[in-house]
Amino acid sequence: IAFCVYSGWRLAHVAWVATTRKGRRAIDPLGYKIDFAAGEAWTGAAYTMPFFRRRGLLGHGCLRRFEYLMDQGVKVSRAAIDVDNVSSHRVTMQFNPDVIGIGRQVKFLGHRWWSQSITKPYSAQ
Repeated sequence: IAFCVYSGWRLAHVAWVATTRKGRRAIDPLGYKIDFAAGEAWTGAAYTMPFFRRRGLLGHGCLRRFEYLMDQGVKVSRAAIDVDNVSSHRVTMQFNPDVIGIGRQVKFLGHRWWSQSITKPYSAQ
């Protein structure tokens, strides 16, 4: 499911939600576990067009996606954010996430490998 924010007719921000394994595979190649059968969801692949950055659209988009997921009965949303993406981390921390691990993806000659080190869950507060 694409969540889009428009400014007039111009697309300003887009981000994705998947509530099934098939939906996630269409968007996200990373290998971390999401238990869709237990009501978890995947969120991610957010992008704000350069002209519209620094206007709070990621935070607004996150809020709308989380409202939608709560209305659908989803209790857990899982996502991965690049460690160097300071802007996304800053916005995400406002939602008090539980950080559960650090992942690494290696791409080589068309193949992908995913590894994850599980950390003791901690709150971002």
